[in-house]
Amino acid sequence: MKKVLNYASMLLIGAVVTISSCTKTEDPTPDANPNAEVFETKMFATNFGSTDEAVVVGTVSTSQTVKLRINVNHSGSNNVSKIFITKSQDNGTSTNYAHGSNITNTYGTFTAGTTSSYSFDVPSGLKSFVLDVPVETRSSALSTATDVYSIWITDGAGNFDKPSKNRVLGISTITLKYSGSASSTTFTTFGGTVGNQLATEPSFIVTSGQGNVMNQTDYKNDADPENALSVDISFASLNAGGTGLGTVPFLVSPSIRESVGFSASNEPDAANTNETHFGAWSGTAFASVTAADISSISSLTATKIEISDNGTYAFVTEAGKKGLIKVGTIETSGSGKRFSFTIKVLN
Repeated sequence: MKKVLNYASMLLIGAVVTISSCTKTEDPTPDANPNAEVFETKMFATNFGSTDEAVVVGTVSTSQTVKLRINVNHSGSNNVSKIFITKSQDNGTSTNYAHGSNITNTYGTFTAGTTSSYSFDVPSGLKSFVLDVPVETRSSALSTATDVYSIWITDGAGNFDKPSKNRVLGISTITLKYSGSASSTTFTTFGGTVGNQLATEPSFIVTSGQGNVMNQTDYKNDADPENALSVDISFASLNAGGTGLGTVPFLVSPSIRESVGFSASNEPDAANTNETHFGAWSGTAFASVTAADISSISSLTATKIEISDNGTYAFVTEAGKKGLIKVGTIETSGSGKRFSFTIKVLN
């Protein structure tokens, strides 16, 4: 009898341990900074997370922990699956943000991704939630310093390098200024190398999200048509009038590639292309431009523009983002042409 009782006691203890363990995994993540200042972006189906309360500007101090509050309410038919966050400092390059550990709150557990995958995985079935992401400010910073966090949310798999892939909300921004005198308008800088239709380098430039280049295979991908919607600029060699394929280097809007000679079988559907407008830039030298200079870009109407070595050109994307592209030396690449570039685009 004693053995039976002991065995029953062990079963009861095991059950309690099991229940406690299950409960523990759902406990909210302890708040190490309950008094942290909160900056909230509201990403709703009514603003798609890119206007109004989705665009946030605040002032912070050094050595402070703050929280990025992502407030989501998506009433559309799409699911809400992955959260992507990038960070840019002082108008510099964007880096992919990974928190490093899961965050559990009353909505469930948001699984942390990596800098090569995603920032957070949203609990299955959730379309409305609030997630507080703690981030640390710098230990020291100039009064002009800014940290800009860009955030977007996808239905299913997404990609830091393809910000339109399965995107349902965003891109929202939270700009943290290190003094009230710092500018609220900022830009991101990035670079790469592109080639024309006869070169080995990718021909397409993505200006949002992290900013990167894309190759033809990814651009024309029927399984992932949203890839093409990430592209804002293409490089091609056209004839002198820009009406067909040739040997003169041009920046070309993705929306008109078929009209200048590219085969429809190699291009995505027109509905999955963006229209970008270009113009020559004669303002402040590229190395010294400010966000205010870029903001002044207006009245661009050309969907293609001939380029030359070391030239600087203005553009406005279909999403309304203004930017400048600095072309390097145009070189030979196999039987085609290539050039390195630097882009500065408003956040």
